[in-house]
Amino acid sequence: MESIVIPSGVATIEYSTFENCSSLTSIKIPSSVTSIGSSAFRDCSELESIVIPNGVITICDYAFYNCSKLASINISNGVVTIGNSTFENCSSLTSIEIPNTVTSIGYEAFYNCSALTSINIPSGVTKIEKRTFNYCRSLTSIEVPSSVTEIGDYAFNGCIGLKKLELPSNLTNIGYNAFINCSIETAIVPTALLTKITGVKHLVINGGKSIDDYYTFYYYNNGIESLEIQDCVTSICEKAFMYCRKLTSVILPDTITNIGNNTFSLCESLTSIKLPSKLTSIGNDAFSNCSSLESIEIPSSVTSIGNSAFSNCSSLESIEIPSSVTSIGNYAFSKCSSLTRIEIPSSVTIIGSYAFFECQRQTIYCEAGSKPSGWDDDWYIYFILSSSGEKYYHTVEWGYEAS
Repeated sequence: MESIVIPSGVATIEYSTFENCSSLTSIKIPSSVTSIGSSAFRDCSELESIVIPNGVITICDYAFYNCSKLASINISNGVVTIGNSTFENCSSLTSIEIPNTVTSIGYEAFYNCSALTSINIPSGVTKIEKRTFNYCRSLTSIEVPSSVTEIGDYAFNGCIGLKKLELPSNLTNIGYNAFINCSIETAIVPTALLTKITGVKHLVINGGKSIDDYYTFYYYNNGIESLEIQDCVTSICEKAFMYCRKLTSVILPDTITNIGNNTFSLCESLTSIKLPSKLTSIGNDAFSNCSSLESIEIPSSVTSIGNSAFSNCSSLESIEIPSSVTSIGNYAFSKCSSLTRIEIPSSVTIIGSYAFFECQRQTIYCEAGSKPSGWDDDWYIYFILSSSGEKYYHTVEWGYEAS
């Protein structure tokens, strides 16, 4: 039996009706059918295509299980439920358009659809069940709609071709190993789920108010290369991106007002970062040992630069300290060996010791007419001779008028 036409008037294709019809290549389903029963076409290994008409509401569990040659499926509007393992092991299926009427997709529904390259998830679906897309090895991208609030265990396990992932900002739960054994390079995810996505190179954070655990990146995503944080985030914890040694570029939102201690410390590949326009403080060691950072613009809202904030930024060639700054900490710019010009506005009332230590010897231009009382006596040391302890100082030009 190679071809079947189901007569009009039939309402249900019952359980296992055509199971193991291994010679069946085509079938015509009438619009009178409202339900395709469990295992109805299971193991129809020669079935190549099928059209599911408008009348069908439910496609039950295992309905097309192991239809290994099924390459084309047309699901018409009206289907509400796709059951468990419905298309499991349909290894020839390359794409499928799921209508927006679908609100439920069962677990393992597309398990081992190894040729599937793209699929849409309708906006009425609220949960992606466990192992739904397990071993869909050819799937390259997936956009999860904002209606989805939960993704089950192992949902995308083994999707080795998955390079781009976009998750909605209101997603609240990702199950155990949902994206294990994937190769995700670009991810758009909310803050609460950062530990669930690992190995990402390009990251956009699109939801949540704070990044509050530095282990998020230290253990899970310390290989990121670019980072964009959207304006939903208002705070970033200390050490948040410390040791992200491959991170090259960062975009921060204007909602961030403080960069805490060690936030970007030891980001050795960081070459550029856009600081928020409303930033008021840069914490201790915030950018220390960012040895590839060549330039940075400090916003005019910043009032304090912490201890060792830019220490050992050996590629930093220029820095403009705005007139809003009142305090510069100990060692703030120490070992910035490429820094060629330093100007300090008259607004600065405090400078800690060794602020420009081991920078190349130069003239420091200060708007103040003389050393303010809050400046440490050793603020402008550039070198100490180890054998004798003798101190060497930069030259200072007082009363400098900036152009």
